[in-house]
Amino acid sequence: MKYLLISFWILSSVTSHAQEILLQAQSQDLAYKVKSPEGITVSGTGVLYTSSMTTGKIFSSKAPFDKTTEIIDMSTVRGWESGKSKVLGILSESSKQLWVAISNLRGGCIFSIQRTSNHYIGKPALCNAGEVNALSLDQFKNYLFISSRLPKIGTEGMIIKVSLTQLKEAVQKNTPIMFNKEEHLLISADMPNGLALSPDGSELLFAETSKDSVSSVNLVTKKVTHIFETSESGWVDGLHYIKDRDLYVLTDSKLGKLHFFSLKGRKILSIRILDLNKQSTGLASIAIQGDRLFVTDLWEGSLYDMALSQITSSDTFLTYHNHVYQFSISELLNFK
Repeated sequence: MKYLLISFWILSSVTSHAQEILLQAQSQDLAYKVKSPEGITVSGTGVLYTSSMTTGKIFSSKAPFDKTTEIIDMSTVRGWESGKSKVLGILSESSKQLWVAISNLRGGCIFSIQRTSNHYIGKPALCNAGEVNALSLDQFKNYLFISSRLPKIGTEGMIIKVSLTQLKEAVQKNTPIMFNKEEHLLISADMPNGLALSPDGSELLFAETSKDSVSSVNLVTKKVTHIFETSESGWVDGLHYIKDRDLYVLTDSKLGKLHFFSLKGRKILSIRILDLNKQSTGLASIAIQGDRLFVTDLWEGSLYDMALSQITSSDTFLTYHNHVYQFSISELLNFK
């Protein structure tokens, strides 16, 4: 399988209006492809991991990120249903530990992926947790947060909080934890998606796709506060905190945009990304390493004009993209 990474060290075809920038990818920026890339994460040692939503494969890449290596095929693990299961969120806890969300219409599981001396092992850690999606850790790496949508119930969803100690014990015993609402539910939310901690670790920000907005939940009081909204009919998706800039970046996978905003919700800049054919991208998940912002381009953004039920229940109507983009954050923010 061939891979393509698109890098934007040279930004061209740029127009701006009212803090909105339009960028078009150029052929000289191509490096490798990943089929239907969804989740993306960077380890503390600088290794980039990307998941293929439809094939179940997970790949690693090291600087200068010009090639990838398949590390595990999740379609071979217990619980995968061909044509129905999807790999969504992926999160690096350490150089030897990944957490992966595998979702299907009946529900989903969080899998542990551990690196041994010469290969990776995938085992279920938490199951019956709905259509699990994005993942995040608390600042002390004691808890895993998971956004999830209840199967076949429209936009109704939840954010799950589960102890990493419990998850690792379940993996060791080969007996996954079954989701328990009383024990694991943090809050209910309307189609929650991307997750990111506040700088002090006291709050968890979450994108609510059906509302095109971002809210936060206090991890002690569970109070929910509205933070940011795009004021567009889009499909907000991935969310990431840029520590060096003290900003958040949010993707819109229907309109193919990156939105930069402050913790107080002040919009800094919006950038719409077009692909090589001048078509809208379907930007999904984000990972950041130094001044580099990596974002997956999952599918054709215009297809979000279909009914929600078609998008969330069938691959029949979808046109998947194969690109991971790489941006210089400094250059992007210079346009504001």
